[in-house]
Amino acid sequence: MQPKKAGSLRRARYPDLCKKIDDYDKPETQEQKDKKLKEQYHLEEGEYEDLWHQALARELMLIKRVGELEKELRDIKQKYPGVLFGLDNIN
Repeated sequence: MQPKKAGSLRRARYPDLCKKIDDYDKPETQEQKDKKLKEQYHLEEGEYEDLWHQALARELMLIKRVGELEKELRDIKQKYPGVLFGLDNIN
């Protein structure tokens, strides 16, 4: 990066822009890198927690559905004792 000429940007005239340029030019310290990494991990933690809750909800819904189907199958077997049939015939 080429050095700036003394008169190219006047700090008194553009203080915010000069501050942003100075901040951009500074190399990150290890502490800043660690802070960014920690923030990233917190975001990922929230995403994985949401995925876990969704998976848990799906599993509970499927367990409930399996229970309903087992009850329905027991009811059919009680209604028609001694009749053997495959799953294709249940409609």
